Amino acid sequence: MWSFKVNGGDVSFDRASRPILSLDHLEIRLDGPLAVLGRNGAGKTTFLRLLAGVVGTQANGVDWQGGSKAPRLGYLPAAFGLIPEFTVQENLAACCADINEGRAIESAIDMMKLHTLLGKRPSELSLGEGQRVRFAIAISRSPDVFLLDEPVSNMDIDATILAIGAMQRVAESGKGIVLVTHDLATVESLCPNLLILEAGRVIYQGTRDAFVAKCEGDTFATAYRRFMGSDNALDSN
Repeated sequence: MWSFKVNGGDVSFDRASRPILSLDHLEIRLDGPLAVLGRNGAGKTTFLRLLAGVVGTQANGVDWQGGSKAPRLGYLPAAFGLIPEFTVQENLAACCADINEGRAIESAIDMMKLHTLLGKRPSELSLGEGQRVRFAIAISRSPDVFLLDEPVSNMDIDATILAIGAMQRVAESGKGIVLVTHDLATVESLCPNLLILEAGRVIYQGTRDAFVAKCEGDTFATAYRRFMGSDNALDSN
């Protein structure tokens, strides 16, 4: 089971700018999928990029524990693009060429039901279909820890159910999952652990069940709305 510790310090785009994140030696054990929530601009994507090693320095970097070496990370950005000249099948093969994951690609195709899309190019896909392909690429790379930014965005209900089922199987296999999502139903059905950010700082860290009890909500969605102080908090990410 993987865990991580964020070393102290602020994360900003340059020394003159306001810190995007201000985390004080945050430690989290990934004993189940972790949902990262908060309003727009709270620092969620930057937090995910910090875990991925895209931003940050040695002073405020991330220490991973749970194996004899650092985990292989699978980072799926919200704006990850497909190669426009390639078919779906060719995109899957190209994105995994460095790790030779043929069986994992076939498994991802099955899980996300991509068989009818394999010969299409990205321009022929709907937004939801493109997201299914991106999600399949993340699965097929078989990382130790998945870092997913809005993994079910633009998916219809059927595709969302497929993605949640895939993530549940990934979690049951012992891999770590950290995801930023707008979709509170995904949090309700998948994520037992929460990290809520506000202006780059942690305002809640703990289990979903404890959060619902603390906020006296009937469901996670109502508890989250109450905690965020707005009936429109369902639209927050």
